[in-house]
Amino acid sequence: MAEELLLLSPAQIEAAANVGRLARLAERLVEERSWSSVDMLLAHASLDVVPLDELAAAARAIDRALARMPEARSRRASIQKEISTLRAMAGAALAKRLRHDPLAADERDLLALAAELLLAAGDPREAARLFERSGEDLRAADAYGATGDLERMEACHQRIDERRGATRAVSELSRKVEGLIESGDRLAALLLLEAAPQPLLEASGMNTTRTDLAVRLRRGRGITLKVQHPEPRTLRFAGAPAVLGRDPACELPLRDPGVSRRHAVIIADGGRMVVEDAGSKAGTTMAGARLMGRVPLGHDMEISLGRLCRLTVTCNRPGLVRLEGQTGLDRAFKAIVAEGSVDLAEVFDGGAGVSLNLDGGVARLERLASQLVRVSGRFIGRSCDLLLGDTIEILGENEAMTLEVVA
Repeated sequence: MAEELLLLSPAQIEAAANVGRLARLAERLVEERSWSSVDMLLAHASLDVVPLDELAAAARAIDRALARMPEARSRRASIQKEISTLRAMAGAALAKRLRHDPLAADERDLLALAAELLLAAGDPREAARLFERSGEDLRAADAYGATGDLERMEACHQRIDERRGATRAVSELSRKVEGLIESGDRLAALLLLEAAPQPLLEASGMNTTRTDLAVRLRRGRGITLKVQHPEPRTLRFAGAPAVLGRDPACELPLRDPGVSRRHAVIIADGGRMVVEDAGSKAGTTMAGARLMGRVPLGHDMEISLGRLCRLTVTCNRPGLVRLEGQTGLDRAFKAIVAEGSVDLAEVFDGGAGVSLNLDGGVARLERLASQLVRVSGRFIGRSCDLLLGDTIEILGENEAMTLEVVA
């Protein structure tokens, strides 16, 4: 049998590899002590004609077979040299196939295997270099230490310390962001992510979270809520000062083409709400007279922005006005403008114990301690910054009132 194996050819090696039997063939060669055939197998497999995983399996099989040999426990230098030479050849064959960069994760594992074989063969210097390339800095440091290369050993330990520090930073960022989101402080979570270095964001996998918060967080002084019960309706909430105009960035966006992009502004002035034109082309009128300066808003008034856009004004209390469109493209427009917070009980049946605060640079839902509120399926603490698409459930004794953030 040994003589047959000594006649091993490249075609036989490739045939064995193609049917997944190269490891078994290598193991038999070692068991039969067909060293020249083992040499030939490794030399040929180090070329690209044999799949890399087959070469790796053969290298492992050779290492196991060498360890099982009775001679492996011999102290004879010639025998140990032969065993070391075969291990070194197996490691070198693998390393030859992995000279390219960058290496995939499974390729780094195979390079570490090559380093192990070379280390076992008594070549710590080359093993250290391969461990380093594979990302195994701790094992590389040990191997460099065995060669007396203290400078390279220290460099490996420095990278280890840096990675541990980066891991702690990633963990700390994730913990803080998740805690802020859990507590409803989504604006603070976004600000923390925006301040984080890009490499840290990528390492933590929180780029998507940052983008989602940036797109959906209702920043500014305006938010639109939709309620389905008892009848579907949509209501815009804005904190004063609130600009009316065609610009989508306005707190009170309108659609009529005769309205300027920034047409008029409603301002809180000494406990009352006033309106003034914002330099519009068509002007703002009240009772047929064009506004000049600030004009107080009262109950059951009407203001016109341009020729076609008319809004009725209702004041139920100081510091809060309701606007409702009467004509044209803005007939369905309904809005609340308030100074400070809006008690949702003033607007919706079932909104008791919950208020909407638009003063802090973000739309924030606030609740009394006795009122249970869920935002997007999660019970909130005392407050929660709102995101586009959020569902708000205000839980009453008998039923829940549900609102949706739509703009």
